Amino acid sequence: MLEVGNLELQSWINDRLPEMLWAALLVAHLPRDYALSIIRDVAGYAEKFRGSKEHLDMTLSGMACLDTVDTEAIVGILTSQADRRQVLRPLALLEDLPARERWCNALETPDETKDWELLKVAVALTLDYGLRAVQCGGGFAHQPGGRRAQSAGKRPAPTGHLHVNFT
Repeated sequence: MLEVGNLELQSWINDRLPEMLWAALLVAHLPRDYALSIIRDVAGYAEKFRGSKEHLDMTLSGMACLDTVDTEAIVGILTSQADRRQVLRPLALLEDLPARERWCNALETPDETKDWELLKVAVALTLDYGLRAVQCGGGFAHQPGGRRAQSAGKRPAPTGHLHVNFT
């Protein structure tokens, strides 16, 4: 087996997706071009970190590690319009959300029923997209009509519970 030094494996579902929920919410609930323009706006702000000792980690934890001015600037970009605040509002439901106070100050009070649903849809769409991206390499073959048939091994049935851990 090939060994690669200094390689740290991460699980997209368990490690990366929870940290990128802000982007998943935008892409799932806003028109694609608009969501991508918001992400480009954040990337534009990140240009100020190019070539410095600091680097901008666009994860929720990475943003929380920045100084207050930079964290608030990024949260400000992401929440500058009502439609953005509405789709990002589910973040305020997460008790372990990094920089939670800054997010909650920028977002409206969450609606438990609607916002958990928004979060579930964003996660489901992101996972579905990931499964489609790997197609047969992930053990799935596409059938007509966009359905997937699983080959070999069984996937565990979804539980309907969403667990997000930032620690």
